[in-house]
Amino acid sequence: MSFLLFDTIRFVHLLAVIIGFGVSFFADVMILRTLRSRVDRHTLATIALQHRIVLSALAVMWASGLTLVWLRTGFDAGQISPKVYGKL
Repeated sequence: MSFLLFDTIRFVHLLAVIIGFGVSFFADVMILRTLRSRVDRHTLATIALQHRIVLSALAVMWASGLTLVWLRTGFDAGQISPKVYGKL
């Protein structure tokens, strides 16, 4: 197995986690700031965009995570650690 391939997939996985957490944190802060005001179209459009970004980051995280498990274990149940089972 190529270490460059493994490290690249791990980087993509961590980047997806960072983007997902960052955008969801920003969305929470934005929603908390607008709690006492009316919700306008711009706010709804921003929330919809943030939702799509977080959903995309989650999909990339799942795909890259499953790829990492496949590269490391070949989906052999005997080689999967309890930590990975917990993540799945």
